[in-house]
Amino acid sequence: MKTAIGWQEVRIRGSHHIFHHPQALKIRDRYPQPLNLQEGKDGKTKTYQVRQMIEMATAMGIIGEAA
Repeated sequence: MKTAIGWQEVRIRGSHHIFHHPQALKIRDRYPQPLNLQEGKDGKTKTYQVRQMIEMATAMGIIGEAA
């Protein structure tokens, strides 16, 4: 999903995968940091980080508001 909506992985530091989006400058005042995704103990991305990705994508207008 992350690459399907334009996120690009720019680096990996340990278990942290850092992503940027070309439209992220539009929301820099609300989200000054790049997107950081980290694998949890179950092998999936942590829930709060997925929520943050959705919030950022919504703020950029990439996806619509959740109903």
